[in-house]
Amino acid sequence: MPTVRHRPARQDIAFRGHTDEESNFVQLVNLLSRHNPVLQRWLNETENRSYKVTYMGHRSQNEFIQIIGEEIQRLNLNQIRQGTYYSIMADSTPDSNRQDMFTLVIRFVNDQLIPEERFVS
Repeated sequence: MPTVRHRPARQDIAFRGHTDEESNFVQLVNLLSRHNPVLQRWLNETENRSYKVTYMGHRSQNEFIQIIGEEIQRLNLNQIRQGTYYSIMADSTPDSNRQDMFTLVIRFVNDQLIPEERFVS
């Protein structure tokens, strides 16, 4: 499951779909289950269990997304802290609904003296 959780983020594709069954996460699990008999059996047995816990529903997917986001944020902050120089860029503009959209970007120089940017919010 950890590999499946990170794949959509690494491929820059949506984690969830309009329904739980359409999500890229569920589709990747189904694909892996074709080659993994233990996973296949676990998925098949969910119908026969008294409890229907699969960790593939939208609540679990939201939790996975939150955990991955927190990990990415932690890694970004560690990289920024290791840099010697940094700058903070902020911008704000109204969207089509006239709601103010605030953007915060941190630009820093990494340990190899290469400038990098991280979108914060």
